Amino acid sequence: RAPTGEAVNFPTFLFNTAASFLGGATQAPEPTVPSDPTDFTSDAALADLELFLCQRFRAQVTEKGDSAIMRGVGAAFGVASMLGANVPTSSEFLTRFATTLGPVVFLPSGMPRGKRRTLLVLHEIAHAEQFWDAPIFFPRAYLQSGEKRAGYESMAERGRIEGAWLLFGELPTAEAVGAFMEHGYAVDAADSGLAQQLLDAAATAADSGHISSPVGLAVREWMLARERGQR
Repeated sequence: RAPTGEAVNFPTFLFNTAASFLGGATQAPEPTVPSDPTDFTSDAALADLELFLCQRFRAQVTEKGDSAIMRGVGAAFGVASMLGANVPTSSEFLTRFATTLGPVVFLPSGMPRGKRRTLLVLHEIAHAEQFWDAPIFFPRAYLQSGEKRAGYESMAERGRIEGAWLLFGELPTAEAVGAFMEHGYAVDAADSGLAQQLLDAAATAADSGHISSPVGLAVREWMLARERGQR
């Protein structure tokens, strides 16, 4: 119990502790809301979407260069890369790849607001939702099971696919779907094949207007709120 005798809000306590420990994480700033309620893709609108998603999924977004832990991981990757390991270099890790730890999303350093940032956030913030759904089980399952890791990644990518379709009217090419699990998730061929089948189904469903992932549903809710003048 808290010193005042009030019950501790465990999700809030865990969120604040994780953000403080990881360092440098801040919620997306309040954007300037455009006057056009049908504007979903300007930088200001996408900033408002990022804020909405952070609030909905109790997540925070920051850049890797702002976190001492991420800089340390990048340095370790740099040494491993020089020794011949098949991992990104320190520069690549910090500037090309997004990483999510618990409820904190780390984006590549120096990434401006815009479409590319939003597409990364759509995928990564799904991992924050997965974490809150099972904060003890999710990290262990993700790290220990290639099959579960493939499932988590395909669900996160489904959110990105659905969000991209709703916002930009774009679906991934067959080549992009096929290459997704080659991103370095350390899964075997069978699990990778299953993930690709799930993503093929996700793209087909999105094209027919069927949105089902938590992130996709949140994007659609945000768009409706803007149309009604509520954002």
